[in-house]
Amino acid sequence: MKIGPFPRGMNNKAEDHDLPKGCARNLVNVDIPPSGRPRSRGGYDKVYSGMNCRGGFDCPSGIFFVEGAQLKRFNANDTATVLFSGVYGDTLTFEYENGIVYFSDGSIAKKILADHSVVTWGMDPPPAFTLVGVAGSFGSGVYTAAMTYVDANGVESGASEISSFTAPDDSTGIKFIFSNASDDPQAVGMNLYLSMPNGSTLFLIGTVALGTETYSVLSGQYDDARYLELEMMDRPPAGRIIRHFSGRKFIALASGLVIWTEEFDYDHVRYADNYLQLPEAADVMEPVDDGIYFAYGNTTKFFAGRDPKAFIVHDVFDYGGVLGTGHKIENSEQVAWFSTRGAIIAGPGGSARNIQEKNVAPDIGQSGAMILREENGIRQLLASLKDSTTSTLACMSFMEAEVIRRGE
Repeated sequence: MKIGPFPRGMNNKAEDHDLPKGCARNLVNVDIPPSGRPRSRGGYDKVYSGMNCRGGFDCPSGIFFVEGAQLKRFNANDTATVLFSGVYGDTLTFEYENGIVYFSDGSIAKKILADHSVVTWGMDPPPAFTLVGVAGSFGSGVYTAAMTYVDANGVESGASEISSFTAPDDSTGIKFIFSNASDDPQAVGMNLYLSMPNGSTLFLIGTVALGTETYSVLSGQYDDARYLELEMMDRPPAGRIIRHFSGRKFIALASGLVIWTEEFDYDHVRYADNYLQLPEAADVMEPVDDGIYFAYGNTTKFFAGRDPKAFIVHDVFDYGGVLGTGHKIENSEQVAWFSTRGAIIAGPGGSARNIQEKNVAPDIGQSGAMILREENGIRQLLASLKDSTTSTLACMSFMEAEVIRRGE
């Protein structure tokens, strides 16, 4: 019996008696090349057995996934190495940049470094400390001070709260009294900053080892080449989507907040300034060269511009997207995701199109994953949906059966 050709692919929206010529009602595990003649899709081999495996991510640093509560790296010999234990969130997201993988499960935010060690993404600011007077040779006036934690590479945390002390005369020194040390294993020291009398700029005046209880400054010893720039800074939050755009890391939160890091400084965020509030949590956040696509609730919008504080918002679709399906198409300026009405391909300038909606009403789901498959001259976007259901837009006035032929 002759089957096909089907150069126009699948169509499950037309009535069975009015199916357009060159269309098939349903296509399962077959590829449709340009000739329109279906051919069997290649099978697969199991290479790893695990329990509750999810969140696979492939990048130049390796292949990573979560099994149970463990973040693992997949090895070339089809084994897996545990990198971190304690992944309990259900919204996994990864982003790669310059040898570092940024990872979150919605509850924790981590970095996988080039040596595959896992550290917290950024450091919490230090707690408050106390300033008191001692004998010394500072001039009289009001002094303000702050401190940061510093890691082995010299990267600092956000600054502590500002402390102040009024020196009554010109024979005063200043003693720092620290309340407790950081429990962050990245922190190895503390940078101390102090203003000049009645000044507003805080200059570096010393670095002490973590665990130091007190530190006294008896005379002016300012490093006027280094001043405090990390006031009101914090480490990046856990989120449901992480993406890189315009020299910053953008993190979409379940609350609908979108936070971005400082420009070219991915370990610090300024919550008071670097955010935008969406009406609902973003299910898709996919950047292109000149803006970011956001899908949330029943809408998709393009936030145009490279300055996140000056975005111009454009409507794109009156329907949303599926969490976890955002995907950058390699070697192109385009991105893709799965929407509630099928696969979307989008590019710069807010140019986006639904490549399925005309003929296919695909299944829908609350979350999923998407990859670009390139094989035998065919490029396909493949989406896997969790707890999928049949779309109400699909034509149901026909009987459908799947025939599986098994070899003896």
